[in-house]
Amino acid sequence: MSASELLQRLEAHPLDAPLDWRKIREEIHEEHERATTLEERVTLLAIHKAVMDEVERSGIAAENMEKFKETRLKDYRLLILREALIGENVCTEMLDAVTQREVAAGRMAPDDEFRKTAVVGMAAPHLSRTELIAMDAKQRARQAIDTYWTGNREVIKDFSDRMVKSQSEKMMNEVIKVATNGDPKMANREKLTNWIIEYAQFQVSSY
Repeated sequence: MSASELLQRLEAHPLDAPLDWRKIREEIHEEHERATTLEERVTLLAIHKAVMDEVERSGIAAENMEKFKETRLKDYRLLILREALIGENVCTEMLDAVTQREVAAGRMAPDDEFRKTAVVGMAAPHLSRTELIAMDAKQRARQAIDTYWTGNREVIKDFSDRMVKSQSEKMMNEVIKVATNGDPKMANREKLTNWIIEYAQFQVSSY
């Protein structure tokens, strides 16, 4: 189920029917983990706010309200944090952009701790989004290269150490170049297309 499908389902939900908000909460997190576009993430955040507002108004007993609000805030911050992550690192620039958007949309208070953290972070020296993307790409590339190239003795047994090292460095540079491109998906497609064309000359006909 996509974010838009979840929204459509909730919009069609009868007003007098009970709302299984715990299940919806799980679905929001599941879809947010799968989301690949800003539109999807914003839709899910809007759904989260609308559902939690409704539950807070009519679905929680007074003695459980404070605990519910704490859980709701943790949920919301988890969604925001996930959006600002690059690999295992929080990107200050992305956290700043996301919290600005959330304040403007009315989902986050201007004095929220995440917003304060973003403002302080932007004022201090910090790694840029491009630098963090390159760091994450380098780490992922190193793991893949170690698994499928330098650590695969059967594959590299006929090559010199110098050649293995040279190709490793070339692979690493190519990965970083694609990852830090303004449009990584398109850059990757172009790279794959070039490789297909390059290796097509080695195709052997079976006829």
